[in-house]
Amino acid sequence: MKKIEKESDMITTFSKRKYGIYKKVNELITLTGSEVGFLVFSPAGKSFTFSQPSFKDLALRYLGRQKKQPQLSPDNGEMFRQARIQELNQTYNMLLELVEEEEKKDVALRQKLKGKQLNNWWNKTVEKVEVGELSDLESAYSELLMKVEKRRMKLVSPRNDMNGCVSTSSSHFLCTLTINASSDG
Repeated sequence: MKKIEKESDMITTFSKRKYGIYKKVNELITLTGSEVGFLVFSPAGKSFTFSQPSFKDLALRYLGRQKKQPQLSPDNGEMFRQARIQELNQTYNMLLELVEEEEKKDVALRQKLKGKQLNNWWNKTVEKVEVGELSDLESAYSELLMKVEKRRMKLVSPRNDMNGCVSTSSSHFLCTLTINASSDG
């Protein structure tokens, strides 16, 4: 086993493993009637607790500041109701965190996908493009054409047979105007 280096993988693994531990701790409490306290800190430093009874009561008892409460009989429905409420609240909070993490992943993937679509705009089938997007494609094409023509100008020695204009394609010409400043005034 080795430490996970990639942060997104680390967060995903932490969430999955944390859920698994919550589940096992809950099973231990349910099956044996144990009192369990579980505290973990995420890689980001956020703390998570799961316990029965409350984490504070367990910590105080561990530190010797509080005596163990006498075990209530299973007939006492309030104890089990409170335990179930705490369990459901913790499960709810954990699921909320998982949803938030999945939403972050969704946003990141959508941005990545959008970037790939923008990078491959020239591969789109024009017949399937909406009107608003056609304008964007036209602008992108014009910008690309200008960049290509500028690069071509740098690479190809200009022919000055057209008063400073250079043919860049069969129907496009780039013209430069040179102004010489004279010192005669």
